Amino acid sequence: MLVSTKGFSLIEILVVVAIVGIISTTGFMFLQNSLKDARIQNEYIHAEQLLKKYAKQSLTSQVPIQINFSHNSPNTTALIYTMSEDDYSRFNKTDCNDINTDNDSEHDEITENNATFNNVLIKACDGSIDINICFSGRGGITGEVIDEEFIDEAIDNGSRPTIYILSSKEDFSCGLASDKKPNQRQLTLYTSGYIEDTSE
Repeated sequence: MLVSTKGFSLIEILVVVAIVGIISTTGFMFLQNSLKDARIQNEYIHAEQLLKKYAKQSLTSQVPIQINFSHNSPNTTALIYTMSEDDYSRFNKTDCNDINTDNDSEHDEITENNATFNNVLIKACDGSIDINICFSGRGGITGEVIDEEFIDEAIDNGSRPTIYILSSKEDFSCGLASDKKPNQRQLTLYTSGYIEDTSE
């Protein structure tokens, strides 16, 4: 007795291939977004730890320390400076005005092994990508962009300086929660020396 077998029609095969293609594309896009978010989160933690480390070191030694974040596409690099070891007036200073980074004799550079933030921008609210964070040595923090203190006037946080950490390819938005980008993180710096995660 002959048994007739029926195979799949061309239309059925094409429908299955289309469904598999849609699922694969969606999964790939989801994976890409997850990896991007994980990378930003990792660099955000890296930045937070770096800031807290030197805030503590400055307070412990009672000497001003300045961190300069400068963007060199696609990465951001942190350079850490303090007053020259030969300058004993550093113990009486409460700001970074005497850390002259243009004159080698008027500053010491602190070597930091992990000072590069890969594929990340670290910005002030005005969009500046060359920013200085000063730890006063007495627990205070100030932020500067091109010799001017930067504050985040777009949010109600007492005009405290806020830095934004985001992918180097992302659009930038600062301030109100409704304007925040999903892969953007932010840190608010208090003059008391406290560093707060204000991303949420």
